[in-house]
Amino acid sequence: MKTEEISDLPVWRQPIFLLILMSIAMPISFSTWSALLNNFVIEIAKFDGVKIGWLHGIREIPGFLAVGVIVLILFLKEINLALLSLLALGCATAVTAYFPSYSGLLITTLIASLLLFVFGSGPIKGFSITLSLGVIASMFTALMLTNLLVHLY
Repeated sequence: MKTEEISDLPVWRQPIFLLILMSIAMPISFSTWSALLNNFVIEIAKFDGVKIGWLHGIREIPGFLAVGVIVLILFLKEINLALLSLLALGCATAVTAYFPSYSGLLITTLIASLLLFVFGSGPIKGFSITLSLGVIASMFTALMLTNLLVHLY
């Protein structure tokens, strides 16, 4: 779409509207997630320092997925990608609230990978398989090393 054609679109379809919407939604989502972390994870789920470390490690997985966004841009228009990512952000925040446990967070990461596999095509499916194997391998390694260290001491 050419720049001249953007002004002919309805206001809600123009990129400036999306930028304003995302600049409002992302801080709200982050503060909601932060409140969930502080209230649920520590008080209700009884996370200790190790589990909080895992939580922060898993939380960084979407940052690594930013590389996958480059691939997605090749297949989707930018505006659709932005709307899809905004929807995914809201869903991820909601799911985190429903599963305030360590295993729940790991499961939601694997569900996200499964959705990438189901709805993706070509390199996106390969990326989702790599993500799933990485999460499973890191969980397995962490559990085995933890058991080993517990038995050694």
